[in-house]
Amino acid sequence: MKTISLKLAFISIIALAVISCKKEKEPDHHDDHDQVGTPVITVTSFNDGDTLPSGAELHMNGTIASTTEMHGYSIVLHNHATMQDVFSVNVHNHATSYNFHEHWTNNVADTSTVMFTLDAIKDHDGGKVTKVMHIVCLP
Repeated sequence: MKTISLKLAFISIIALAVISCKKEKEPDHHDDHDQVGTPVITVTSFNDGDTLPSGAELHMNGTIASTTEMHGYSIVLHNHATMQDVFSVNVHNHATSYNFHEHWTNNVADTSTVMFTLDAIKDHDGGKVTKVMHIVCLP
């Protein structure tokens, strides 16, 4: 009888230790949209993975918004087939929001994936938020 009581006491102590040491989940504060001053980039003119026929114009329209002043933005179109940039623009203008409206005419020689990269520049120390999308361009 004494052995059973000791075993029950030992199991109870172990169970109590495991239950009482359970760590509570900490809230996740890593969502960029919750951080003050983090730019939110919205592209309204095309979707990731869209196909662009030969000679057609890619319209790059959208907004960049932040609760704090930003230091500009850059847009680059990079052709993965040729490993060359086919379009780029840099805007250095201090503001809390930007509307962008750019155009590029598809003139690729072979079917290519073109990568759209928009960097919203947060500060002069290199802080930025990046949005990357891809377009399939037909010759």
